[in-house]
Amino acid sequence: MMAGTSDETFEIASEHLASRMRWRSHSWLCLIGAVLWLALWFLIEERIEQGAAWTSPLAGTGPLPGAALVTLFLVIAVVPTTIGLSGVLGAVSVPPPTPLLALLAVRRLPVARALVALGLLGTVAVPPLILVGLESTRVLPLMALPMLLVVVVPAVASWIRARSGALAVARREDGTYRLLRWEQGRVVPASHGVDGLLGVELTRRGVCWRPGAEAAVHRWTDQARLHPTEEEIRALTLPWSWAGQSGEGRAHPHERAGRLAYGAAILCVVGFMLLTGTAVVVHAVPDGNRLGAAAGAVLAALGVLVAIQFVRGSGSSH
Repeated sequence: MMAGTSDETFEIASEHLASRMRWRSHSWLCLIGAVLWLALWFLIEERIEQGAAWTSPLAGTGPLPGAALVTLFLVIAVVPTTIGLSGVLGAVSVPPPTPLLALLAVRRLPVARALVALGLLGTVAVPPLILVGLESTRVLPLMALPMLLVVVVPAVASWIRARSGALAVARREDGTYRLLRWEQGRVVPASHGVDGLLGVELTRRGVCWRPGAEAAVHRWTDQARLHPTEEEIRALTLPWSWAGQSGEGRAHPHERAGRLAYGAAILCVVGFMLLTGTAVVVHAVPDGNRLGAAAGAVLAALGVLVAIQFVRGSGSSH
């Protein structure tokens, strides 16, 4: 029974590695967010030309249209962009480890990461140039280049990495490990010996060991089991669950930072929805605007639902 479970875990890990090495960029979501970000600045410019102060370009639109516009921007522009960033950055970065496997050797793409960073910076920085007097006919061509980088570079980077090869370690249910090799678009078992795992064919394609990975594989091979030390877990950012009972409840600094950032983002969204919804209701009820009051109440209710789901999700994760 244990052997069958281990084989099944190995098959799942193989499929998981294959899915992580294939092209799954969400650049089109970033593209949608960038277009809406640009459209928002065009709207602000138009409002300023109509006489609205630049410090309050939405002044005069009323509480309901103004709140609806900002909500639309947050929901339709920020959310797709945030989701898209995970795909874009994941395509040009080394995929993080999971409870099933961790990459030990992979092709790094520093140029692709730099180009994507420039593209993201340009996508955010170009539209506000409208406020300094730059004509929209010049803003659009300037915006095209960073958007092109964000959309094209991740796809090319994924294509290059998928054809370069990689080496991963998969932890099975019985505590043993298997080395998986990604080569020519498929997963193959790698030999248990370290020598020759990364032959001339892979090294010529830019595949290289992560710092400390080769020494760790040597030690695991001698023991014939996966028993990573705390130093190896920190250096290779392996899941702390691989350390057994000593790793329960522990997390890497980037994992804690990610949870903190996610919680802060949810708090901002919930606070905005509650405050904006309440403000719309307060302004709409005295004016007899039932539609506005209903919209504000729905927005506030959605904020409450998001907060409840976040609390439940946090509780279940612990």
